[in-house]
Amino acid sequence: VPGSKSACSLKKSPITSVPAQPPKGWSIITVEELKRYNVALEKDAAVRFFDGAVPTWQVALSNTVPRRQIVGTLAARFWEAETSGRTTLMLLLGAGCEGKTTAMLQTAYELTKGRSEWRVLRRVDDSQSFNPVEIFGLLTKEYHWLVVLDESDRIAEAVFAALRSFPRELQGRVHF
Repeated sequence: VPGSKSACSLKKSPITSVPAQPPKGWSIITVEELKRYNVALEKDAAVRFFDGAVPTWQVALSNTVPRRQIVGTLAARFWEAETSGRTTLMLLLGAGCEGKTTAMLQTAYELTKGRSEWRVLRRVDDSQSFNPVEIFGLLTKEYHWLVVLDESDRIAEAVFAALRSFPRELQGRVHF
């Protein structure tokens, strides 16, 4: 009820909610949620991962899985580009099952940890397309966003085309 004690306390509290539901095949995760995954993996999950299964956040951020050496390099390049104000594209290439997805997820966590104002939007189903209307509608200006795209070669042209019409108010707050 407007004017009630509850309503007044809501006005003063920081926004911590996650925006609208992402489209099918996409997920939004907070830094606080990511932090919970820094625990030991159950034996079955570890065996599946080391047998070549595609890593999840739970696997990549587990303290059972070693941090990929490239993570520090990727994070440093990101922050260098961020502070210089220039656009940078980083492409991570490697043979299948070499740890690219693990490195990408570990880097995403490295970039966002300790920054509660950040949200990560990740395409979790590589068969799903990139619909800029749906995606840009999720990217509220109350947060900084890291959009994580694995197998991005399949949608690179769509992302590039969409960035030409990227909302001005989100520039500098959204990173792909």
